[in-house]
Amino acid sequence: MADAFKLVFNTELVNCLAQHFSKLNKVAGLSFDKEGFVRLACNGLDELELKARSTLIQSALSTSLQGNIKDLCRALPNILHPDSTSSISAARDPALGLAGWSLMPVGNFLAEKFLNTKQSSHEKLSLNSAGELHKELHTELIALLECMRAITSRFSAEFCVRPLIAAFPNESLSFLTQIAESDNEHERRWATEGCRPRLPWGIALPKLIRDPSYTLPILNKLAFDDSLYVRTSVANHLNDYSREHPDHISSTVGQWKDDFRKQSSIKRAITPAQHSSMLKRACRNNLKNGHSATLALFGFNAAHLKLSTTFPNTVKEGESAVLNICVSSTSDQAQPLMIDYELGYMRANGRLSFKVFKGKEINLAAHANHQLQKTVSFKPVTTRRYYPGKHLVRIKVNGKLFDELSFDLL
Repeated sequence: MADAFKLVFNTELVNCLAQHFSKLNKVAGLSFDKEGFVRLACNGLDELELKARSTLIQSALSTSLQGNIKDLCRALPNILHPDSTSSISAARDPALGLAGWSLMPVGNFLAEKFLNTKQSSHEKLSLNSAGELHKELHTELIALLECMRAITSRFSAEFCVRPLIAAFPNESLSFLTQIAESDNEHERRWATEGCRPRLPWGIALPKLIRDPSYTLPILNKLAFDDSLYVRTSVANHLNDYSREHPDHISSTVGQWKDDFRKQSSIKRAITPAQHSSMLKRACRNNLKNGHSATLALFGFNAAHLKLSTTFPNTVKEGESAVLNICVSSTSDQAQPLMIDYELGYMRANGRLSFKVFKGKEINLAAHANHQLQKTVSFKPVTTRRYYPGKHLVRIKVNGKLFDELSFDLL
């Protein structure tokens, strides 16, 4: 049986941090209490879950490491692992420097230390008469961002940078826009992943959620990146706007499609198919939600067809049922079709909550038929609770509702 994921934060990791942070005692202005750190970081560690373990180690760093943020950010890259280009998941010798999960509490510690230090004087010292950060604060912020830049290629600084973006959006995003031109793919990914409006595990960034123009310069720089690692982040970033700004997604993707086509003579490391795959990922929520402009971008226009659907009248919780869909074209031309199905789950309040499931994308020939079969499971899962009663299954083709059946979950 595999070890619990939380066990990445263990006494071995604590001792590794202690060993490398002890080297900072040789740096003027910095001091580190190695024994005190180990004692605090290991006190109750075994009883905690993953994020709480990281927070405990972060708190121990706050107590045990003394010095100003500028000196700390200048010295810390010297105790990082020298390998800054390998995969984030690659094993690195901990004796050579810090890398991997040990850097999660470190990055959070740096962000918290900087913001706490400036919090009391923020109103007085943060902005000058032109609405810009004062030189001293700006210098420290850039030093911190440079330090996170070094961290991100050994682990990831996508989480710890977010409080800085929330507090100082203009300066932080300007820095990340420059990083988007880095030769290091980890740094380029950080530029887009760190400022995603809604990042899993990360704090939301309401200002960016309200106005997607803040991060568009970064996405524009990376939309044609030769790294799948980076392009996936770009797609996820843009998809984050689907709830509030679906039109922004379709207009941005439309522009990227045009730009890629116009620059087809330029030798690129990615193929049109690879670029199209990224664009479709960026639009996945728009497509599932039937956003007409987005559907049209990928050729999913009004479908001309007949539909025949079968599904059992009753299903028992814990069992599965087979959904059969027969699509018959009524068109004289071939049609690109995106066939999805929605399940309307009964909730505790007696209302239905719908979830879209991907069916299949096909190119249906004129007057042709296509059979599609899907197994729908009602086995218990941690993310959904089932309630008995009337449920619905809906069939959508190219975003439009074509059929609807009801069934009872027993």
